[in-house]
Amino acid sequence: MDVMETVFVALLGGNTYTTYRYAAKDPISESTWYRYQNHLLPSIVNAASEVLKETRTKMREAGGKWKAQLNGAWSHRGFKARHHTYMVRNFDGNNCVSAIVLRKDWKKQIVHADGTITDITLPGNYIGTSKGMEPVAFDMALKELREDGIIHTLTTICGDGDLEVDTIMGAHADCSHIIRAFDPGHRQRNLLRALLDVCGQTPFWKGIGYRITKFFMRCIKRAERHAPGNEELRTHETKGIFLGPVEALLASLYTKGVFCPVPLQSMAAV
Repeated sequence: MDVMETVFVALLGGNTYTTYRYAAKDPISESTWYRYQNHLLPSIVNAASEVLKETRTKMREAGGKWKAQLNGAWSHRGFKARHHTYMVRNFDGNNCVSAIVLRKDWKKQIVHADGTITDITLPGNYIGTSKGMEPVAFDMALKELREDGIIHTLTTICGDGDLEVDTIMGAHADCSHIIRAFDPGHRQRNLLRALLDVCGQTPFWKGIGYRITKFFMRCIKRAERHAPGNEELRTHETKGIFLGPVEALLASLYTKGVFCPVPLQSMAAV
């Protein structure tokens, strides 16, 4: 039962003893749990890798073009995260095609009740900054798609606005045909963060920021209907639809004695 609980917590995404202790009915000792992890988790990762490889093989044999959704996530916020998972999903098939797990070496000392100390080391497969994990994982995912023969049938990828993705794709000739799309959710959050940075965190301007980002997303959708597949024209249409009402809003606030902390031109650049 101890082993099964360890596996169960790992599959749920728990990678610390604290997580396990809350989930387990009768928790084992901390050192024993980490020892189980050292033995069990590589087998879980290998089994998952085999399933994903089988999925890619079936896609190659079936043929046909496909679109991908991709994103990475860290174990926690901040630049000290030691664990990163990057997933590539088949949009039409609604299934995972590739999952890259990067982790740094992790060391911990456990002090027992009798005063003895146990050193625990979980070896990693990545050396570098936490921020650099996502582009490395993306490159590794492309390698898997390339090796299993499905990168040439990949037509579109949708993700956040990470510039490293363009750099990596530009370095590979077999990625030149892939269209880069952007996840609207990331676009909206990035715009809101930028607006709050330039306008300030007061309740009033927070409310204005939220309204502007919602309106911005509606502008993008409207522009896409007018110019499907034309990125340059879509961007021009979006700015044309977006800036007029926003300028009118700020002008209206100005007449009421409410001044935006930054000029409209700076907001447009955001």
